[in-house]
Amino acid sequence: MRSSRISSAMPFVLGITVHPEIRRQGIGRQLVGHAVSVAAKGGASVCPSTLIRTR
Repeated sequence: MRSSRISSAMPFVLGITVHPEIRRQGIGRQLVGHAVSVAAKGGASVCPSTLIRTR
C-alpha cells in the first residue's frame, strides 16, 4: 500500500515531464501546476525554476 505522503528522503521536485499527447490537449501546464501544488502541500521544497516548461 502506497502512502499519499511524500517521503522525506525525496524533499525536492527537480523536474516534471508531461506526455506529448497530454500537451497536445492543452492541459500540460495545469498538470504541472497541480503536481507542484500537491508536492508543496506534502512538504516538498519546490523551486519553479527547475520545472520543465511544457510549451
